[in-house]
Amino acid sequence: MRLNNASDRNFKLNRLRILGVVFLLVTAFNLTPTVEAGSFTAPAFENTWRRPDLPVLQQAVKRSFVYGVEGFYSSYEPYDESPNGQRLVQYFDKARMEITRPDFDQNNLYYVTNGLLVKELVQGNLQLGDRRFQSRYPAYDIPVVGDPINNDAATYGSFTDIASTQLNRSKEPQVGLPITQTINRKGVIDNNPGLGALTTYGYYEPVLGHNIAKPFWDYFNQKGIIFEGQNPTVGLVLNWVYTVGYPLTEPMWTVATVAGAKRDVLVQLFERRVLTWTPGNPDDFKVEMGNVGRHYYYWRYDPKYDVPITPASRATINPTAAFPGTTFVVRSDSFIPNEAINIMLITPDGKTSASFDTWAANAKGELLYVFTTNAGATKGVYTLIFDGQKSGNRSIVYFKLIGIPGITE
Repeated sequence: MRLNNASDRNFKLNRLRILGVVFLLVTAFNLTPTVEAGSFTAPAFENTWRRPDLPVLQQAVKRSFVYGVEGFYSSYEPYDESPNGQRLVQYFDKARMEITRPDFDQNNLYYVTNGLLVKELVQGNLQLGDRRFQSRYPAYDIPVVGDPINNDAATYGSFTDIASTQLNRSKEPQVGLPITQTINRKGVIDNNPGLGALTTYGYYEPVLGHNIAKPFWDYFNQKGIIFEGQNPTVGLVLNWVYTVGYPLTEPMWTVATVAGAKRDVLVQLFERRVLTWTPGNPDDFKVEMGNVGRHYYYWRYDPKYDVPITPASRATINPTAAFPGTTFVVRSDSFIPNEAINIMLITPDGKTSASFDTWAANAKGELLYVFTTNAGATKGVYTLIFDGQKSGNRSIVYFKLIGIPGITE
């Protein structure tokens, strides 16, 4: 990518500024990227990036970055449906790009995808395949907006109990009404009528049933200079469903520390991105994408978010750890066709319920056991023991009900 001299100088200055921010973030989270920032690791990644962000880098337009100046880490990560179980990814400040199925048509919009990073950060489920997840703690100490340290803004974990996790309508349309709802670091939702004069809801999204703030809806529909291939043109800056995904939450105000100063910032979590609106910013930069790529990278590669679980015997359970109220699925092929199976539950306090439940294997001798925990269930490690009444075969699984450190008890 060639730039003229003025743009090249600005690029170098911008890169120095970005690297300074990176240094602060890396220091704050005590992590070191294993690969330095560099060129794009796939032409398709560069084509995806240059469409919205090359005009910004060249200072042809004034608007915030969609991805960031450049990628900071690239690797192959495990994913079941990719060749050899590995897919190529590249991390940017505000997203992760991935090529899951390299045999797809490269001209298809979804040849390069943006991961559902926010959904994983909020739920604590690291996705390793279309239907396989690794249970982790949510990103309970990473603020969704503002400085990485000394910041009492809401974190990803603050939204765990309120974010939509399935296709359902959770709110009624409120288009045109003022936005006064607030959220703090502990996930407590309140109202501040004084903020209602600043902006309103702009669109009701029916798939997950959330209202989108007017500044974000206007941002999704903005037109400007973009690159189609090698050529600049004018068009929609982004396809919002492809780029950010569906909204997981309502827009909410949080008090965030930004560059050392406290500010009221409107935030909204989408499946792939976090959007922020800061009234005090210049008009062209009031709406910004959160640094989700950075946040996810730290979360994925820091073992402090791991949830240790004892290995199962002759069975699997998914997920292995989750919050009270979660539905768990147990699978086992250890039994004979159609036999009755006694199920015993051992709770975290060591108490046993020998007649907890009775199930039956199918015609192939397989067990598919689905159960939902009580929303008020005791947190800790549970043991489920499955005994075939005829075969005498036994399967054992363990699951853990967890709280979110610093958010729930």
